[in-house]
Amino acid sequence: MINIVVGNNLAHSLAELIKFQFCPVEMKKFCDGEVKPRIKNIRQSNWGILMLDIYQDENINDYLVNFFLLAARMKQSCKKVIGVIPYLPYSRQDKEFVKGEPVSGKIIAAHIEKNLDAFITFNSHNHRLKLNDLFSIPNYNISLFPELGEYFKKFPADNTLVIAPDQEARDFAQDFCQNTGFQYIVCHKKRNIYTNKVKLQLPRDFDLNNKNIIIVDDIIASGNTLMNLVSQIKKQNIKSLSFAFVHGLLVGDTEMAFKKLKPKLIVSTNTIFNEFMKVDCAKSLALLITNKNKFKLWNK
Repeated sequence: MINIVVGNNLAHSLAELIKFQFCPVEMKKFCDGEVKPRIKNIRQSNWGILMLDIYQDENINDYLVNFFLLAARMKQSCKKVIGVIPYLPYSRQDKEFVKGEPVSGKIIAAHIEKNLDAFITFNSHNHRLKLNDLFSIPNYNISLFPELGEYFKKFPADNTLVIAPDQEARDFAQDFCQNTGFQYIVCHKKRNIYTNKVKLQLPRDFDLNNKNIIIVDDIIASGNTLMNLVSQIKKQNIKSLSFAFVHGLLVGDTEMAFKKLKPKLIVSTNTIFNEFMKVDCAKSLALLITNKNKFKLWNK
């Protein structure tokens, strides 16, 4: 019996890497906005992997409904279904910050896993609740920061400093620096839970003079918080400024705002298709899936 990968561009790349059959998805909508996806060439299969592309400015709620519907359809034809969502939405709301709010991360995860035997994502926004807290099925959270770090290896290690915007990004900075020898620092963050405004503060008395600065983070949406940090950094006589991030939501004019800073380098991944994507998440995904020591579902 065959194994299939269902989806769009990323799914096609993954299918070629792991030698599965690719089944493209046709996306349609009714006039009232209801989505109507269809899997072409669907057939009875042993393993089925569902991985849909995510694009800038895409309606993430449409994306999730398409995913739910396709996972349910695959469950009818596949003995086992693995779901891959490159950027896991709603994971930031992992706590009832203000009384009356739903913990969206857990609710959405329950719908995602309903027709799946395993779930995979990349650099989930894990802070208070980890991926294991959200999902009851086997789950994997792949870090793409080591691959992002590879693009900065030509920077001199003794004159480059990586900045994590907050304590929650410390692990990202560690992953980014693991093969580069760069030093990193972590900013202090304070968030107003009612206005959602964030203030970042650089560690005191840390000299950035003549340094190549690289700011790393998992998600860039509006970029407003990082712009506040950049204004503090630019008060010092730095040598260059660069950015590395996994999920490039880049809402509205965010791309233009980053370009106006004239950064030395901006590197992102294709978990969300964007202008700065250089790291291919399908390659890291293929490495996990084909590693029987790490991805143990094949033996079940």
